[in-house]
Amino acid sequence: MRGGGEGPQMVVVPKGEFWMGSPEGEEGRDGDERRHPVEVGGFAMGRYEVTVEAFQRFVEETGYRTDAERNAGGREGCWSYEKDAEKPWDWRGWASWRKPNQYQANQGLRPVSCVSWNDAVAYAKWLSEETGEGCRLPTEAV
Repeated sequence: MRGGGEGPQMVVVPKGEFWMGSPEGEEGRDGDERRHPVEVGGFAMGRYEVTVEAFQRFVEETGYRTDAERNAGGREGCWSYEKDAEKPWDWRGWASWRKPNQYQANQGLRPVSCVSWNDAVAYAKWLSEETGEGCRLPTEAV
């Protein structure tokens, strides 16, 4: 499907303006939450989350290994839930996108999990090459 193939279903978000930040009197407000107007240009975004099936295709076609699989950053595995553990949410050395938890099988049409920002960027770059469209992660308006 290189260069011009079918990609994920997209939704167009029209350009617009909104107020970002918190009012000065809001309880729990941090000092960096100054309220200010933001203008956002129009863009398209995937209608649905990236599925296990789509991510698996990326991995199979490229041989990519995720940060969790490579124990990148000195961490083994990824952040995962284990209900009977002393710390239910914690880093689990056995966890990766292939097996993000111990309670259910990883299913193809479910959203992929246990992927890092680096993994998501690599997927977006691959998707750009596959579709011929410029794909990237969304960013926060400033």
